[in-house]
Amino acid sequence: MFPVLVPGLLILAAALSQTSEMWSWRHQVWIHTSAKFHEEPLILAAPVAAAGAAYYAGRLTDASRIFAQPNSPRNDGQLVTRHLLTLCGFFTGAYVVGMVPMVVLTALRAPTGGPHVLVMLVGVLAVVAATSVGYTAGVLTGTAWISPLMLVLGFLAIQLNGFSQGLFLPAVPVTHGIASLGEVPNTPVLLYRIAFLVLLSTATVIVAVRSLSRPRRWKIPSLLSVGLVGALVFTILVPLSGSSPKLYADAANPPRTCRTVSGVEYCVHSGHRARLDTIVSAARAVYEQYGSVPERASRVRDASLGESTRTDGVTPARVTMHASNPPTMLTRSVQNSVAFRLVGTGACRQRYPERKQPARSGALVNSSHPADIATELAYWLLGRAEKTAELPPRFGAVPAFEGSDPQEVRAWIAEHERQIATCTLESGP
Repeated sequence: MFPVLVPGLLILAAALSQTSEMWSWRHQVWIHTSAKFHEEPLILAAPVAAAGAAYYAGRLTDASRIFAQPNSPRNDGQLVTRHLLTLCGFFTGAYVVGMVPMVVLTALRAPTGGPHVLVMLVGVLAVVAATSVGYTAGVLTGTAWISPLMLVLGFLAIQLNGFSQGLFLPAVPVTHGIASLGEVPNTPVLLYRIAFLVLLSTATVIVAVRSLSRPRRWKIPSLLSVGLVGALVFTILVPLSGSSPKLYADAANPPRTCRTVSGVEYCVHSGHRARLDTIVSAARAVYEQYGSVPERASRVRDASLGESTRTDGVTPARVTMHASNPPTMLTRSVQNSVAFRLVGTGACRQRYPERKQPARSGALVNSSHPADIATELAYWLLGRAEKTAELPPRFGAVPAFEGSDPQEVRAWIAEHERQIATCTLESGP
């Protein structure tokens, strides 16, 4: 029981520790919760499962054991099945139990959507595959000393996407990415992952069964074994021949909630509707400092809606929201997006693509370059909006338009609206 219980407890601890940060989130998202099954918790759970299974097989299947002699009458398929049912039952059970609190809290707090079962299944199958690989390694080597090596190799293998910039994304579950509201699984890639994990588990189990049925574990491999290994290598290498596919894609027509306030249209994903009041309040503070609502900046959009292109000639200010962000961070994000949209940053990037924002605010304030004047204006807007929102000063510490009267700045903005929109300012107020 010890070789099964200890790894199971470690897997349970890994799942709980890697998801506990989400327990306090006020806003839960189903796609993020579902994707968590094949992300950080697996980094420790999969190597531990492989190492635990290798130790178990090394102790119980070695030909030197009195109960495992090569000439002993037994059905090797039944033996492997019995062992793997025990191992997979404990390990996957521990993994799923560790994820239950996160799933329950998401069910209680997520305003829209539901669990993506196939996405969750990838994480569970990854634990099964790691267990099967570790067990087969223990069978082939006949020693429990292979366990530490499987722990290290499993830890490295599960993070291949981190080392290769997502090159092995179709085969390796952990991507180190974040799935967010408004995204849906890429079905072909998802099915490819499931098929690969099933093939990996099946192939290693067959190798273990055939190995146990022979008096000598290591001999010339059969055509079946060679074919299985070839199929595995093929499924890993095929995706490498092209560009790395996306695991998640933008939803075609996500549900939305919209509101028009003071000439500004705000639209968010319905899953973010509880944050709409915060967004409106944060943006209004910036518009008030600007003094008007130009048509070119009259729309604020949740990035989860996927609207990154022009709509009716208006490019919306896009706001990115994460489930873990507190209200103050969301307020800053909204104000930052709206302010830089108002000052014509998009036009500056097109007109001066080589221009980068100065590293020091002093260089920015003393510059007469149109792009720097626009950025200084954005800092002025943000600094004053911070005071309205009662936020700790960040942009307010930058001496943008120092000494200028707010009314004079707003009058200058109204007079130079066209130059601001086209990034052709020659001087500040």
